[in-house]
Amino acid sequence: MSSRLLFLLVGIFVTVGSVCADPSHEVFSKLVGSSDFGPTEREYRDGSFCGLTRSPLSVPLLQKSKRILSIFRRHFRSLRVERPHIEKLVRQIEACRQKVALPRQLYLRGTETQKFDTQFFPDGKVYIHLGFNDPQHKRGGYKLFSRSIDYDKESLVANLVMALDHKGRSKAVVNEIEVMSRLSSCNRCNQLLSYGMYVSGLNPLRLAVSIQTSLFEQDLRSRYVRIASATHFTRVAQQALESLSATHSLGVVHRDIKAANFLIKGAGSDVDLSLADFGLSEHSESERFGKHIAGTRGYIDPFLCEQHIHSGRAFSKIQDGIKGDLFSLGMTFNSLWFGSANRLKKSVKEMNLKVLPRNKQRVLDVSGFAALLLRYREQYRVEAEKVAEKIKANHGVAHRRHIISLLVLNMLSPEPRHRLSAKELAANFRLSASF
Repeated sequence: MSSRLLFLLVGIFVTVGSVCADPSHEVFSKLVGSSDFGPTEREYRDGSFCGLTRSPLSVPLLQKSKRILSIFRRHFRSLRVERPHIEKLVRQIEACRQKVALPRQLYLRGTETQKFDTQFFPDGKVYIHLGFNDPQHKRGGYKLFSRSIDYDKESLVANLVMALDHKGRSKAVVNEIEVMSRLSSCNRCNQLLSYGMYVSGLNPLRLAVSIQTSLFEQDLRSRYVRIASATHFTRVAQQALESLSATHSLGVVHRDIKAANFLIKGAGSDVDLSLADFGLSEHSESERFGKHIAGTRGYIDPFLCEQHIHSGRAFSKIQDGIKGDLFSLGMTFNSLWFGSANRLKKSVKEMNLKVLPRNKQRVLDVSGFAALLLRYREQYRVEAEKVAEKIKANHGVAHRRHIISLLVLNMLSPEPRHRLSAKELAANFRLSASF
């Protein structure tokens, strides 16, 4: 674990574990600045401690102001940001860079006249956060998504803010950062650019973590209700399998595979897919690896549910966790290829609710699970036989579509030993293109 991540973890548990109604100068210093130059409450809120002056900007900084203004006008036209606002923002950023030594990080809150928060990192990166000002901001679970501007690269990135309002949340946030750090070599995983903790409120003290990642256009769920083209479905399926295989090769089980957790940009032959949202992911070296059932109801492997009922844990071997991820990917493909209204998904959701009820305080009632599993086996058998008959009766383009259907169904087999591996699936999807 890196020293930055260790500091974040320690800071979270020390601060969230206590009630700080009136945080001291020292607390602010440890969280957002150096030990001998921490901002006061007033200075922290308005950013004036950087010594903002009205001296004219140099020619290079005037040019930078124009380029940043063009980003606002191109992507955030409704905000009606004008040149004086951006020049003031650039002047503030440059003043902070020159005056403040940053052994850790610095977070400056926006004001009524200067709406945008800015965040400085020890490696020199600076981000201008749009936050709630971003017309595309949205919440997903405990995360708030918005776009930010990389000040030096003059490009957009994704910004995810997570409030640290209880200890369980803190553990989840640190776990996600650690997993994403491990996946830095995964080319089809959403890349972690920066992360940091900051004070999001006072009286009582509230903390949050922001992480910056690569920005994509949409997620798979938003882009497609259903993919009708066999060629395009195969292209998307192969990239999804590549991302999952890369994740697994690094010892990580995702545990929440679904369309909403695949980010996408481009279209047609230029489509580019990336796996995201590692909040429930676990590394094989984790102490709690496979201990609990997790995921989105309607996507969790019934085999893992059955193991959880009989042994008290979802899986103990990484191979079982990998098979669970591939089943969830199969349910994702099932909706994209056949449509979301199908019997298999309904049955899986009913089984998932037995081990992961909506009311988490309720004692598990697993009676009837065996009957549900038996029903799912029969439904699967009927669907597989239908597809097998169509493959025998059709050739050409129709034959290719039925081959794809058979591959998707294979991922959903109630018998894990009958399912193909990610490598075998990718090879068969490629082969289907020749039909």
